[in-house]
Amino acid sequence: MTLIDVALAFCPAEFRSEYRDQIRSGTSGAGGANGAAFLDIIGIGLSLHAEAFGRNLKTAVRSIMKSPVSAAVIVGTLAIAMGGNIAVFTAFNAALLQPLPFPDANRLVRITIGDPAKPGATLLLAGMDKAVASNVHSFDAVAAVAEDPGAVIGSDLTYAAHRGITTSNFFSVLGAQPELGRLLSAADVGGTSVVISDQLWRSRFGSDPHVLGQRLRFTPSSALQPLDFTIAGVAPPALESVRKGPFHPDFWSITRSSGQSVGDQGSGSPLITDTFGKLRAGVSPVAAASDAQRIVKQLFPPGQPVPDAAKSMRALVLPLNSDALDEARYLWTLFAAVIAVLLVACLNVGNLLLTRAASRTQEFVLRWSPGTGHSFREIVRQQWNFSPSGSIREIEDYTVDLSEVAVLELIIVPDKADREARASLSSLRLA
Repeated sequence: MTLIDVALAFCPAEFRSEYRDQIRSGTSGAGGANGAAFLDIIGIGLSLHAEAFGRNLKTAVRSIMKSPVSAAVIVGTLAIAMGGNIAVFTAFNAALLQPLPFPDANRLVRITIGDPAKPGATLLLAGMDKAVASNVHSFDAVAAVAEDPGAVIGSDLTYAAHRGITTSNFFSVLGAQPELGRLLSAADVGGTSVVISDQLWRSRFGSDPHVLGQRLRFTPSSALQPLDFTIAGVAPPALESVRKGPFHPDFWSITRSSGQSVGDQGSGSPLITDTFGKLRAGVSPVAAASDAQRIVKQLFPPGQPVPDAAKSMRALVLPLNSDALDEARYLWTLFAAVIAVLLVACLNVGNLLLTRAASRTQEFVLRWSPGTGHSFREIVRQQWNFSPSGSIREIEDYTVDLSEVAVLELIIVPDKADREARASLSSLRLA
């Protein structure tokens, strides 16, 4: 394939069929002139495509102006169907296709106890973090966060909030980075520093960049004595994807003592605890779950009453976004539903267009050629339905500039469904 053949590929098929041999013979042996010819041919091809696009656009606008109601129905139907698909796919993409925004996200798992036959039926038990850390060897690190509900007491407003009591390595195990300020570490054990969520920062502090160092007073629901904290940082929005069910901390503080489980550091009964782990390299979640099975006996030792719901429980090691994966079943159903709606919409639009086309059984095409008549360009293509003689007269004017016209061709199709039909032309005037 020569450089000229590549340039001709940018031109319409009619142009290539009429001028290919002429251009090849004119550029053969031209040497360096082929480069200039290459650019010229590409320019001609692009201009011809632009001209065809303009003609097609005018035809489309003319059709819309003639049938605005049909056009509005078609556009509205497709817009609603496509809009629904886009909205659902956005949620589908965020929940399933996008990886969690943490380093080594494929090694981050949630460790819990549940019934394998009942997805979503899990126990978030206090003491899980210590039991896993001391008995399971499939993890590089284990972290946990306990739910401590209560209320934040502001200077002019008191509102319900959830505190997350975390192990000292919680943020480092996830690999999270602060949106503002810093996150918590082992140096904050027993301290009063807290990290607020991105949602709390935006809704209650108005995204104030000077929020660092402000006081946060929190009263747990199980205690009357308020706790005073100092805001050290703002967590990234990515931590929103770590929540388990309704558990959604508004801020996080570090455990009072590294020797205790985070679930035992509330002011009353043990707190619901969500436990996370980072798998060792090469260890699968299935192998880690088998290794973690030994903690079930430790959590429910012989002689201690076992809840009925816990009798069929097993140690489970699930992807960190397991909640999103559980919800994906509904997303799949919704996604299939909107795809079906889009297909129905396309079928309805197709039926509407076919109905309109069937009612217009006649067609004429006026086209012209600048050369020998081997390639033509359309001036107008019009479909209509013949009416009884003298009942309706339709006059349309078409103004075009055909300075290089060599051949003008009029094609009349009297009946698109009947090849034997004939038509006659009583007069044709060109000015």
